Amino acid sequence: MTDRRSSLSEPARPGLAVERWTIGEEHSLERLIDRDGWAELMRPTTLYDSEPWHRLLWSENTLVGRLLSASRRGRIVALLPMYLWSGEWSLLTQHQDEQYRAIARLRSLGPTAFFPTLLLGSVGGSANDLTTLGAAADDPELLAALLRRCERAGRDMGAQTLGLPNLSLSTAKRVRDASGARVTLWAAEPAAYIEVGTMSFEDYLSALSQKRRASARREIRALEGCGHRARIEPLAGWIAEMAPLLAELQARHHLPSSSSVLAGFLERLARAIGERARAVVVESGGQLMGFCILLEHQADLHAYKIGFDSDRARRCGIYFNIGYYEPLRYAMANGLRRLHLGPGSLAAKLLRGARLEPRYFAAWEFGDVTTMARLAKTWNELHLMRVRRLLEDAGQPFTDETAAAFTAVSS
Repeated sequence: MTDRRSSLSEPARPGLAVERWTIGEEHSLERLIDRDGWAELMRPTTLYDSEPWHRLLWSENTLVGRLLSASRRGRIVALLPMYLWSGEWSLLTQHQDEQYRAIARLRSLGPTAFFPTLLLGSVGGSANDLTTLGAAADDPELLAALLRRCERAGRDMGAQTLGLPNLSLSTAKRVRDASGARVTLWAAEPAAYIEVGTMSFEDYLSALSQKRRASARREIRALEGCGHRARIEPLAGWIAEMAPLLAELQARHHLPSSSSVLAGFLERLARAIGERARAVVVESGGQLMGFCILLEHQADLHAYKIGFDSDRARRCGIYFNIGYYEPLRYAMANGLRRLHLGPGSLAAKLLRGARLEPRYFAAWEFGDVTTMARLAKTWNELHLMRVRRLLEDAGQPFTDETAAAFTAVSS
């Protein structure tokens, strides 16, 4: 049921009557999709804020979705999704609890102390850009009202805490300014990317150091030397073969590894993203040796999940070909501007020409604000030291601009 009782007056302007925003809470994604303004609001969204991604999230049984919308004259002008999460594992949420566990350790609490939690924005991707905010992105008063309404919704749903994972620097600042000192911002695992632009693959190789360029060429030749060839295929056609390889990777990292559960997730992912969900595949004798799922959105390409035969991966260079070189070739051939490599394995990504984008976690109702701010400051300073070491070890400069990007919200 949609609640339309909450409204917010706009500041009066000379010659104009005072208008009102109407803020409503919706329990059905489908009911909002047909509303006036929805298509326009969705048009500029990034992948993990897009309608297909939220359809995937609404199909996830470990999440309970709600949508806050702000309307003006019956037209949706801002949207803030909310997902109640108990902490139960799923492939979408398996890394979302890292910040929760870290804060719990720093406060000498158990790992489940902050659950259930209400996650705001997007879940399960490498970014939470809140591009669905629309008018609220430039209206601090409206954004503050949406956040207050989220707090109320969290209480109604039984959430112990509220969190905004994987915020970009600009979005983190916007949330901080709108919500005030009650929110603390914690540095999270950065996301890696390669700016593709108009460069060719040879341009990419030439930009690497001589040592790294020679290594990349050896990795590419290794795949060919094993008699394998990488190609791009629709995701939907390879799910049965992918699930066991993904399960093997999960098991190596001591994570849940049911092939049937993973196959079910991949099927839902393929349905939600549609023809824009592809994969780099390497096979030999009809057997899948490795894959990397590619999700295309607007002018961006996202390397989302990877799986491979561990016995052959290193010897044949499968990992680096499916995870880096082939996605790059595909992006270049299709005029895509950026390859998103996400978090994790940052040292290997930096050595292959990637750059880092900061990510922040906004913690709300996690405890006394003064204590939380003190802990966040220490955490963020340690995080900055790690980023500096990563960049220096990869031969990349740690500039004043880089330092500012990773410290701008640390106090």
